[in-house]
Amino acid sequence: METTYINLKRIKEKDGEAAFEAELAADVIARCEEDVLREAGEDISVPGFRKGKVPAVMVRERMDPVELLEEAARKALPGVVRSIVDDEKLSVLGQPQIALTKLAPGNPVGFAVRFALMPDIKLPDYKGIARRIVREKKPIEVAPGEVDAAMKHIREMFKGGGSGEGESAALPEITDDFVKQFGPYKNVAEFQEELERNIKEGKERDEKEKLREETVRAIVAKTKITIPKLLVDQELAAFFDNRDESLKKENISLEDYLRQVKKTEEELEKEEREAIEHQIAASLVMGAMRKAENITADEKDITANIAALKRRYPDRTDAELWEPAEAIAMQKKLFDILEGGEEK
Repeated sequence: METTYINLKRIKEKDGEAAFEAELAADVIARCEEDVLREAGEDISVPGFRKGKVPAVMVRERMDPVELLEEAARKALPGVVRSIVDDEKLSVLGQPQIALTKLAPGNPVGFAVRFALMPDIKLPDYKGIARRIVREKKPIEVAPGEVDAAMKHIREMFKGGGSGEGESAALPEITDDFVKQFGPYKNVAEFQEELERNIKEGKERDEKEKLREETVRAIVAKTKITIPKLLVDQELAAFFDNRDESLKKENISLEDYLRQVKKTEEELEKEEREAIEHQIAASLVMGAMRKAENITADEKDITANIAALKRRYPDRTDAELWEPAEAIAMQKKLFDILEGGEEK
């Protein structure tokens, strides 16, 4: 196996992170310099030579030595860092943080790399936690006033028979003939029964999502896990980059945005950091539970989920939707177990 780095030194391993210092092997730098010179030569014109056929030695003369070395090092580093991960048998999360530490022609190129490591996860009695929450679930009921409000909303939609008469238009009467335009209903009572069922199903879906979120939060709170700060910092930086880009497009200053959300920059950062920490922890804990339960996704379930996702994302290919569709299928199986619907 080719040596891509030398003098590797582990300088830190705490708080779920590991950091190393090392130097790039001379032959790796030499090869990457040749690649940089070849790529640069494609855009250089020299009398007597066709574009793209300029000798590397002549291209080198036209490049700043430090710039050439830096470009070669940055070209080499991704592969070198992957070698460190493999050689040190690291299980990493996110992207490593890489920095050049020594860069001078004629000398070894030094670099430092910092990794967020996959944490050890000690799961609690997650089934017990989940089922306690399920037992505390309150029955869903639909109050008569909710059906009346839905009926009134429908009447408002058909105010004045769509004549555009505005506020002065009369509300239509709810009759057997009126409700038949919405489906094969025999009479108003049957339509109201269907309306009540739909309202109840909607409330049950909302309650189910609420309970699942509560379940995950409760399990995460009881799980022993250390989230690497590096990973949180990277996600937080991405959040602020996206926010600033959105504000720029909307021509809104940061000061105006902070006034709108009624928060200081420090409060917003604290709030978002906590949210990111929970999201990462929840993702890792869910993965640990799937592993503990030996959950895999059936191809037929994945295919069905792809078909459902296609309705929301028609421009995406099956290959692009495969991973999220697989995640949905595995998540359903996990919640079936947590909620007592299935045992492994």
